[in-house]
This record gives sequence, structure tokens and C-alpha cells, in this order.
Amino acid sequence: MEAIIKIIEENVPELTCLNLSYNRIQRLDELSKLVTKVPHLKTLNLSHNKLKSEHELDKLKGLKLEELSLVRNPFCALFKDQSSFISAVHQRFPRLLKLNGNDLPPPIDEEDRIGICISSVIATMSEMN
Repeated sequence: MEAIIKIIEENVPELTCLNLSYNRIQRLDELSKLVTKVPHLKTLNLSHNKLKSEHELDKLKGLKLEELSLVRNPFCALFKDQSSFISAVHQRFPRLLKLNGNDLPPPIDEEDRIGICISSVIATMSEMN
């Protein structure tokens, strides 16, 4: 895996999409180098591998992924429901727009968050009057 990352870094550092499905990957230690070596990566397919823990994803946390596929990794079955799975992945990749081929709601940026909070306060205050 280290050789692949070196080839990508030297020849296509502007890579935006990487398919590593069906590679029997169990750990993401070596792939953590993608964060600095391939900073433009937006789409990553890790489906049909052997990842056993959601914590492996922490090693890729710095990637600004918009699309991620994790289908058929053992850890995916450990969540009590789909929303728990989505939440766990979304915490690590807040810019994610698509997970396992399914669209996710767009991320809320800080300005939107502040606007929502202000609107809530105003609505609450008007209800009190």
C-alpha cells in the first residue's frame, strides 16, 4: 500500500477519486498518509474490505471527502441502525455528501448554524410575548 501512495504522490497528486474496494484491507494505518499526500481526494471507495472497527476511519479524518463507500466491511454490521452508522461516519467526515451510494443532507456551515440559532431565539422570544 505504501508503494501505491508513493506512485500517486509522485504522478497524480491532484487525484480526486480512489477505488480501493476488494483489497482485503483490515487497517488504515498506511492509508493515513493520503491526508497529506493526496489533499484533493474527494471520493474514496473502501467497500468489500475487512475493516472491523469504525475507529479505523479516524486515521483518514483529515480528508475532505464528499463521497465514501464502506459497503460490506464487517464493522458496518455493528451499528444498531442505519442512522447510528451515518452519524458515526459523518462525525469523521463532516463534508460528506454521499455514503454508500446514498445522498446525505448537505453540511451546515457556521453561518447557517448561527442563523438557525438566532431564528430559534427570536421565535422563542416572540412566543413569550
